[in-house]
Amino acid sequence: MIEKIGVGILIILSLATFLVFLGNVFLGLPLTGVSFALIILALFFLFWFLFLRKSSKFPRLDKIRVWLFNLRPIEWLLLLIIVANLGTNILMNWYWPPNEFDALTMYDFRGRVFAREGEITGINDGYQASYPLFTSLLHTMLYTWGFENPKIIYSLIFMIFVLVFTSVVKRHTNRLSSFFAGALLVTTPLLAQQAQIAYTNMTFAVYVGLAMVFLVSFMATERREELIYSILLLGASAWIRAATLPFVAMFLFALVLFGFKNRPTWKAVPFLIGWYLFFEFPWRFFQTNILKITGYEQRGISAIAQANLPSLLGLLPEVLRTLSNNLLYFPIIGGVGALFLLSVFFSLAYPFFKKKTEKPFLLGLKVTIAGIFIWTLLAISIFPFAEDLRLWRLLLTDSMTRLFMVFYPLMLFTIFVSPPIRHLLKGLEKLKL
Repeated sequence: MIEKIGVGILIILSLATFLVFLGNVFLGLPLTGVSFALIILALFFLFWFLFLRKSSKFPRLDKIRVWLFNLRPIEWLLLLIIVANLGTNILMNWYWPPNEFDALTMYDFRGRVFAREGEITGINDGYQASYPLFTSLLHTMLYTWGFENPKIIYSLIFMIFVLVFTSVVKRHTNRLSSFFAGALLVTTPLLAQQAQIAYTNMTFAVYVGLAMVFLVSFMATERREELIYSILLLGASAWIRAATLPFVAMFLFALVLFGFKNRPTWKAVPFLIGWYLFFEFPWRFFQTNILKITGYEQRGISAIAQANLPSLLGLLPEVLRTLSNNLLYFPIIGGVGALFLLSVFFSLAYPFFKKKTEKPFLLGLKVTIAGIFIWTLLAISIFPFAEDLRLWRLLLTDSMTRLFMVFYPLMLFTIFVSPPIRHLLKGLEKLKL
């Protein structure tokens, strides 16, 4: 139920802002608090009718009370860490308005202009229109509803992220393991920092990160709803940042491989492509035909198309340098480097993964490692070189550090469901701490 409601809220937010965008740009409908409210209510009732109407009932208060009283001291400690960090995030976002450079000059700035003008205007240059409008329209929605600070919406997204991730881990392990995983997720310095910034980094990591977790979980359980969640989240991420296409390619590759053994999975391929294009095509049309600009992703595709094998091989030393700067230098990445090393270790530990249901987790680790390497190579090949090589490397490292957040949930998930860690935590559970 937690996963269904959490994914539902994320998709409703994406669809609501996207439909408002379509209505304003192509139909001339104004951006008002009423229009946002009506669309969200319509989507909520549609979601309830399709997915919640026949679902199991919500847990009663007395059952929640019994569940809390049955927690052991170590579980109480981990739960306290999760709640305290989420509470701190809510308080910080409620008090501090957007004050970061890109928020003031683009994300929040666009949202304020849209709310004041009642239409999507003022983004007729490359910088203002380089990123999709999801977060800006979330700001617009809250401004039209009378909020003075829109950052509270990032706390909602971050809280859903932690709850859904913890729920998925619990289904594959136990309560103690899920609390450990949730506590590690919520205390990751990089994620915690980005959850208090009105940028697209954390939001993109939530959508794509959960999509990868659900895909790997589906390969282990073959639960159809997990595949649906995965596709819905990945496609919607195209409305957040212009960086979804490589992940769509990774998903298609994984679905095709898995489809050789599970033919119903083939049906998901056109669904994924269609859902991705549903968000991608109107936005690209708006950029190229109305604003007359070329998006970052289009420029990246052009750069990759012009590349050749020798030129890509020549970038390998820079790829290794970037990976070492981002993954092996602990203070910069805030713990992701340690998880990456654990991922490499467990991906090589074939004897640990004996059961058929454990093979997808091994695949998930390998896809993570390969994805990080390939994504770094692509980023270096399209990232514009600066005359000052030191400055270029600094900017690239900063960009890649934030992008690697996307892989953090999958690394954490596959490590906690791996047999060695699972058995270790089961042993800890028997100690009744």
